[in-house]
Amino acid sequence: MLHAIFIVIRNTYGSTEHPIVMKEITLKIPDSKLGFFMELVKHLGFEVSEEIEVPDEHKYIVRERIKSANENEMVSWKEGRKGLSYKGKSK
Repeated sequence: MLHAIFIVIRNTYGSTEHPIVMKEITLKIPDSKLGFFMELVKHLGFEVSEEIEVPDEHKYIVRERIKSANENEMVSWKEGRKGLSYKGKSK
């Protein structure tokens, strides 16, 4: 199995007069190498966060959509999935 890891590289020496450009990197790491990689990242001094924060405004939007959902318009996952397209495939 592969793990997808998101790394945000930050420069803590920036200021409001000299903003730092942030980079986001996605890596796919095999399970057998994950431990080694994480130790390397920590050793190099990068900040590691395994939590994904969901902004409050996103939570609010989802809650409002749930409240306003019309049960008569809902479809099962099996039916809804038929309407999706995937890379390399059409409906």
